[in-house]
Amino acid sequence: MRPKTNKQLTRARHAVFTVFEVCNHFSHCNMSSMKRKRNVLTIETKLEIIKQLEKGVSGSSLAVRYNIGKATVSDIKKQKEAILQHAAKLDS
Repeated sequence: MRPKTNKQLTRARHAVFTVFEVCNHFSHCNMSSMKRKRNVLTIETKLEIIKQLEKGVSGSSLAVRYNIGKATVSDIKKQKEAILQHAAKLDS
């Protein structure tokens, strides 16, 4: 939707500048970091994700559900054996 009046255009420019001012304030900021906060997963959560993957739930839906990246789900899938071994050590 395009701004139709000068007032709307000014608001749109202000909103854009506000986002970039915030990003410029923090040198590590980029647009992708504004989408999702870093989320540390517990071993229990990783085990839940593994069980869901085994049931056939898609990695994309799990990424949305747990607020993590699809690459993180893929990493958990690749590290399945190590995660299961670690969980077994914690239980004993």
